[in-house]
Amino acid sequence: MQELKNLLYMLYLEAGPPTLDEIAQWVSDDDDLPGAPERDTVRRCIGSVDLPANQHDATSIAMVLARRAGWDAEEVAAKIREYWIAARMTVPLGQPVSESRDPIALQVHRTIESPDAPPGPPTYLKRAHDQKLSDILSAIESKPKFIVLVGGSSTGKTRAAFEAIHEHLTDWRLYHPISPSKPEALKASLESSRLAPRTVLWLDELNEYFAPQKGDVAAVSLHEALSSESQFIALATIWPEDWDRLVTDPSPGSPAPHPNARALLKSVACRVDISTDFDLEELKLRAARDSRIQQALEVTRSTGKITQYLAAGYSLLERRTSLFHANPGAWAVLTASMDAHRLGLPKPIPQEFLKRAAPRYLDAETWGELTDSWFGTAAEDLTRMVRGAARPLTRIRPYPDEEPRPTTFLLADYLAQHGRLERRFEFPPSSFWLAATGLDDAAIQYELGLSAWLRGRRKNAAQLLQQAAQKGAPDALTRWAEWLWRAGEQEHAERLFRDAIDLGSSLALHARGRALWRDGQKEAAEEMYERAASSGQERTLREWANSAVEDGDWELAEKLFERAHKAGDPWALWWWSASLSDRGDIERAADLAELSATSAGQAPSLWWVNTIWDSGRRQRAEELLGQAAQRGNTEALWRWAEALWDAGERKRATELFQKSVDAGNEDALRRWAGTCWHAGDRNKAETLLARAVEAGDNTALWWWAMYLSRDGQPLAAEKLYVQAANAGCWFDVLRQWSEALQDDDQGDKASALGIYGLTESGTIAQPWNILDFAP
Repeated sequence: MQELKNLLYMLYLEAGPPTLDEIAQWVSDDDDLPGAPERDTVRRCIGSVDLPANQHDATSIAMVLARRAGWDAEEVAAKIREYWIAARMTVPLGQPVSESRDPIALQVHRTIESPDAPPGPPTYLKRAHDQKLSDILSAIESKPKFIVLVGGSSTGKTRAAFEAIHEHLTDWRLYHPISPSKPEALKASLESSRLAPRTVLWLDELNEYFAPQKGDVAAVSLHEALSSESQFIALATIWPEDWDRLVTDPSPGSPAPHPNARALLKSVACRVDISTDFDLEELKLRAARDSRIQQALEVTRSTGKITQYLAAGYSLLERRTSLFHANPGAWAVLTASMDAHRLGLPKPIPQEFLKRAAPRYLDAETWGELTDSWFGTAAEDLTRMVRGAARPLTRIRPYPDEEPRPTTFLLADYLAQHGRLERRFEFPPSSFWLAATGLDDAAIQYELGLSAWLRGRRKNAAQLLQQAAQKGAPDALTRWAEWLWRAGEQEHAERLFRDAIDLGSSLALHARGRALWRDGQKEAAEEMYERAASSGQERTLREWANSAVEDGDWELAEKLFERAHKAGDPWALWWWSASLSDRGDIERAADLAELSATSAGQAPSLWWVNTIWDSGRRQRAEELLGQAAQRGNTEALWRWAEALWDAGERKRATELFQKSVDAGNEDALRRWAGTCWHAGDRNKAETLLARAVEAGDNTALWWWAMYLSRDGQPLAAEKLYVQAANAGCWFDVLRQWSEALQDDDQGDKASALGIYGLTESGTIAQPWNILDFAP
């Protein structure tokens, strides 16, 4: 249909463009035309995204426009007929919203059962987010829209979306892209001629569309489609921590893990946060008619987690706790499932993986007491419905008449989210990593290998990255090449770099350029850097510039920083400004900082505050911070607070730190703690750091460890370094720890930690032969 609409619009432009009245008159004056559309019909045919209702009308309009444009009218008429028939015969994606009445089919959680409760889910009770969503959908125009509902598991995101489309979009279509994989299905639907106007793309659990290896390609497709004239709505749900992970700005020395998803979510998405507050009086009225709501009110009086209780979240946690003694094998399988989810194994989880992963979650005595049929018993227990609403695990297996494929299990959302917090400081046992070596998918093994690497377990990472590399995963080859290069095995590393580059890895070009530069092979390095920059490696020009700064080549550095900035690297101005500041050119550094502050879409954070402030432009810095804070940027509050603290205005600084915390900024507690520690108020700092860790800020752990190391408390620091590593902190925890050991004159331990990492129990590993695992 798009071909038909494009041809009509092109003819309209080429013909003048004429007015609608003129077109209608031209058609009326020609009795030989097959149709007789009036003005409104002409308007719909040319301007609407819908297929013209009558082929003869579309043909007539096209013919009179073709004559005015000097085109062959008969040839154009033939094309219009061809396109109209093809569009009419095309079966559009999805089904009408009015026919999509089953909320369970759209992943709305079932509700707990109660003997004296009415059938079906409780009557929907609106909250604050429903009004915001209603306002957005009521104002929908012809252009596409991307709406993301953000809230924790079982908070009512999907139910809110379901209710909203049935209230406002009953004459639209609904399509849920899921096969063969969610990223591929989303990309294919956006490129399909079957995507009809006024279609809702149902993207429940958006993380599963954008986080996988092909997710950033899907994000690009959606971003491009949202800039088109297509009329569709992408309606998505996501957990807050997944949103944060996708939109997190890259740190200065690290690549952005999801650059295209980040850009899309930060610049285009309309975010709607799920409110946890109900109208209490209305809730009590509902409770009088529904015993499930009455139970929820009684049990969640202190937490307010009404929806979580109704979706069996509480009951699922109770089931898991009871399994530890009632069925240890089932507890181990469920715990392995939770670890698999938080470490990057996509849902659903293969049965064979769980069977191999679970044993060492149990001590030897408990494992020895299990029967040979332990896994079948565990699976039976874990797939049993809890209060008629949810299963800890849902078994997925093919029908007898389908192509054979392995049985898998889907972990309940509430347990998946709970596991991320409850087990974030736990490192899975050896059986988990042994099971991972049996997976067939190179991309999954690579992701799990990175998870092990981030947690400091170099040997576990080596095994998985070796297998991924042998299966042809280019980024795994690159990781190995870098590792071997640092270990002095340049010849082996060169071969792996070449293999990865031959497979199209821009990361390999970048990494090889960096390795060659450090080795003094500048000409060869520059060639690699140029190729990497041309292939889309965002950080290449900036890192090349930093290398030039280290070598004292300021002329080259400035040229590269400028290129990086013009290419859209969000951190280019930061590094450029910092290099100028280090050279003593404070004025130019502040000019670049102010440019970053006022350039839309450039600054990934408000790093510019101190540079502008310290250059003597405090008034300008405060003006920019105030503007950012008014736009809802909570980072501005703690940045402002830090600057005021350094200026000695601690009362006002404390007020701003507290405002940033109250506004939910995840960095505020940690940054506040840092100012307190440097001011000598260690008790206050540790209280704030503990609050930050409890709130889920893993970075606070290695900050805390770093402070303790500097204060001469290595044992206390070591415990926190291990916790930070176990949590998979994105910063290089082992490097920080190694530097602390080096400063403490423990060079041998520092070297062993940097090369060989940690054991599974969290102690510094003894030397092992890296080449035993090299691909």
